[in-house]
Amino acid sequence: MSCKAALANRFQYALKSRLIPVRFANPGKARWLIGAAVLAVAIPVIGQDSPESILPPGFGDPVEDAKPTPKPPRNPDNSPRLDDPDPAQLRPDSSVASGTLTSIPSGDPLLPGADPAKEGEEEEALAPAVLQDLPAQSRRSTTRVGILAADDGDMGAAAYGASVGPYLSYLMKKAEAPIASRWASITLRRALLTQADTPRGINGADFAADRAWLLLRMGEADAARMLVQAVDPDQYTLWTKSVAQQTALANADPAGICPAADGHPLAGKDGSWMLSRAICSAFSGETSLAGALIDQARDKGKAGDIDVLLAEKVVGAASNARRSVKVEWDGVTQLTAWRFGLATATALKIPDPLMASVGPHVRAWRSRAALLSAQDRMGDAEIAAALGVFSSAALVDHYAQVSDEAEQAGGADPDPVGAVGSAYSNATATGKATAIGTLWAAEDTSPYRTYAHMIAVARAAAMLPVNDEASDTVDALIVAMMSAGLDVQAARWTKQIDEGSLAWALLAVGSPQKLSSLQSSSVSGLDEGLSGKRAQFFLAGLAGLGRLTPDAANALAEDLDVPMGRQSVWTKAIDRAAKAKEPATVAVLAALGLQADRWADVSPSSLYHVISAYRRVGMEGEARMIAAEALSRS
Repeated sequence: MSCKAALANRFQYALKSRLIPVRFANPGKARWLIGAAVLAVAIPVIGQDSPESILPPGFGDPVEDAKPTPKPPRNPDNSPRLDDPDPAQLRPDSSVASGTLTSIPSGDPLLPGADPAKEGEEEEALAPAVLQDLPAQSRRSTTRVGILAADDGDMGAAAYGASVGPYLSYLMKKAEAPIASRWASITLRRALLTQADTPRGINGADFAADRAWLLLRMGEADAARMLVQAVDPDQYTLWTKSVAQQTALANADPAGICPAADGHPLAGKDGSWMLSRAICSAFSGETSLAGALIDQARDKGKAGDIDVLLAEKVVGAASNARRSVKVEWDGVTQLTAWRFGLATATALKIPDPLMASVGPHVRAWRSRAALLSAQDRMGDAEIAAALGVFSSAALVDHYAQVSDEAEQAGGADPDPVGAVGSAYSNATATGKATAIGTLWAAEDTSPYRTYAHMIAVARAAAMLPVNDEASDTVDALIVAMMSAGLDVQAARWTKQIDEGSLAWALLAVGSPQKLSSLQSSSVSGLDEGLSGKRAQFFLAGLAGLGRLTPDAANALAEDLDVPMGRQSVWTKAIDRAAKAKEPATVAVLAALGLQADRWADVSPSSLYHVISAYRRVGMEGEARMIAAEALSRS
């Protein structure tokens, strides 16, 4: 059987599987969502307080039922609550290398008009459009915006609880993304797509734009587009229009800019909006107007030569013009969203040095560009999977497309497609396990590729029978299963693992039930991994999940130098959101605690607070997967 057939026969690709993550069930209930096993909620350990405890207040207390606090009545003046923290002071633990709250990492694409600092400027100049062809009963309110249904992981209308709009808006705009954790990113996507009530003190369209803007920086181009399109264009503010433009470019969809470009007050001043209007005119059949607007932008110097040429190429394609436009990248040193979107939409290859200059979220945008070959996008798909944008099934489907292209070209499957195919199609269980172990052992300097390979073979690992012959690769098997949330299948291997090994540690934090053999010496003796923090992350995971007594956690925290009791504005904010049962607010704040390019830069103390907060709002399954991921990727 060919690699392509072996992969395709086992998993069917669906767009939904890329956008809707695993949603863990309530305790005692079993269900599946996109092939991932349901996780049972473990019983927390309740201990006694210690006078010398270095743990945070409330450690070891029982977890209450995760019922969201009812949203209070709106204040007439939309004033914030007195106990809302100052957003400017919200920082994770100071040991987090990337703990600053800068909005956009340097080198990331950002167009004029999409600057968060300019939100609200010239708002009075924006006259709302009137949708003449839309019946009044079909108009959508912005008091609640979202796209997830209840059975797709929706966190509920009160997901943000009593947190006020300006506070949440600040957090979303200042969160650095992508974040270190794939599972935290998946949960954050659910929070941002939830049909949640618009908080007090913010325009509903602006709040939807804030969420879409964060989704874009997470690499979630499809999700951001659906959220923007959940708002009627006649409700767009300037900020909504700016995010809508960015979203259309991230999706390589120039026509998607048009609802935002219509009537924009900057259409005659700003180069990107002037060229956007030209493109939309071409799509409307107004070829002469499109040409005139492009000439105007060029003559007034409102845009760079490359930007005008790209717009001219799109206009030619939209109007079926026979004129050829040659785009040269010589001298271009920055890849903006405009250049990425229009080049990708016209199947132009972007030079590798330019792609290397931007963040991984742009690679995730490119992973779904249908005009580019699957082979050219294979590295992008692996990054998208490691970020949480692609599911395991979506990545397997992409490898199958790569295999199909190679077969049509008469060539062999490139790495790692052959090994992934062997993990599924090998005739023996030992052969399958060996293929998975080989992928795990492969040396790779990328922080994404090896973990992406484990995501791809997760279900191959889950299908293996438990046996001693695979003992040499059991670490890789457990890593693979945990990467896709297959914890029930992973737990079958409990008796085949050695205490103190990586596989044992993964099951200690990731299994639905607490392991009976859990000694403090085994926790502190775990290898340090590549990050030097694996034992510390292990402690943070166990403590956050309530799987250590307070006395044991206190002693280990001191031995491993993990200041879990250190308090800051950020720790108080996430603990308060957890106490108030605000899962979406917790997910946003967790992103601040995990904002780093790699796990080595994440503070174990911050990880503890994230896992603890997740568990307290009823997301223990996700908390366990984050804890397991920290061990796997460190």
